[in-house]
Amino acid sequence: MIEILKTIRLLISLLVPYLIWFIPRSPKIWVYGGRNGKFVDNTKYWFIWANQNLRNIKHIWITNDSETLKNLKNSNYLAFKPFSVRGLYYIIRGKIFYYTHGASSIVRPIFLVDGIKFDFFHGIPMKTMRLEKTGKFSQASEPKFRWSVSKKLYHYYKTRYTNSDYLIIPSRIYLDQFDGYPGERIFEGYPRNIVFQLSVNELLEIIQLSQADVQFYQEISSYSRRYIYMPTFREGCPDFITGAFRNLEELNTLMLEQQAVFLLKLHPYTKTSVDFSAYSNIKVVNNEMDIYPFLPFIDCLISDYSSISMDFYFSNHPVIFYMFDLESYVGTSRELDFNPQKLAGNSTALTWEELIGLIADFDHIPSLKDQSGNGHFGSQIVTDLPKLALYIKENILR
Repeated sequence: MIEILKTIRLLISLLVPYLIWFIPRSPKIWVYGGRNGKFVDNTKYWFIWANQNLRNIKHIWITNDSETLKNLKNSNYLAFKPFSVRGLYYIIRGKIFYYTHGASSIVRPIFLVDGIKFDFFHGIPMKTMRLEKTGKFSQASEPKFRWSVSKKLYHYYKTRYTNSDYLIIPSRIYLDQFDGYPGERIFEGYPRNIVFQLSVNELLEIIQLSQADVQFYQEISSYSRRYIYMPTFREGCPDFITGAFRNLEELNTLMLEQQAVFLLKLHPYTKTSVDFSAYSNIKVVNNEMDIYPFLPFIDCLISDYSSISMDFYFSNHPVIFYMFDLESYVGTSRELDFNPQKLAGNSTALTWEELIGLIADFDHIPSLKDQSGNGHFGSQIVTDLPKLALYIKENILR
């Protein structure tokens, strides 16, 4: 019965293009969406910049998240739920659709037929992103069909309607890592990295879009130094935090000595049972929060195999690569296309003791620019949104 219902739903979806094909799409309507409906990542910063600089275009944020909807409307942005009257109107009339986590983060891709699907993506390789290595993880969340006719229908739906037309890659050295990803390649810097070019006042304007962000900024501003730990998730070990933090009392004491705060920002897919509430200078950050407007105020990033280190490169502040589980990570989660040990050996820590030692000697942690020169990190394209806008106008919407 479940198989029948899923197949019927798929068949009904495939009728949508025939119901909307005659409605013209306007190049003056651009539609945006974020991961899980949140106002985050590359599309957020492209949306803000475009609203300020491309005023002859309607910019529409689509979300089912009520808090995001309220914040955007309070800031006089156009934001709607996908199946509200105005939301559906703009989806059917919009010409170009921007996203970072697949077109379905806006609406079912079947509604975007004849629109231009533009994938800003959400990360660059340290860990592998090659589809032949990661496909098994994405396939786990896809609907399962047993009947051959249902499988063929879903394959047609997926290849015909979900593939992106364009894909942003911020450095040519990552080109091979995106083999198999759909979309014509555009080599431009990620919009989210514009935060490293903004003044304090401009950053505060972004922070003020959310009252929770304002409170967070006020809290971290009271410390003399700010560390943030941002590890990537582990498919093979979702709750790895216990292994990462061997002595919270030791870390908290070190933070007190430095008048510092240790912020813990976990990936949305990471789960942990560790209780940090007893430690005054260790703070857990809401994992749905957009951390980017705060990164210029961070004195040291602690990460591992996450692409956040690539972005933080533009801050010219130190990065510690904490890889306490390097062997098990490669064995149970992802291979590494680029090993941090080889890229930034002087600021890598393979044990808790090495991590504490680097933090204790903060003033001598080399920045990424000190170690990488013009290699891996320095190859990244600096964010240039006016250039990207001109490219879209002259090459995509021509």
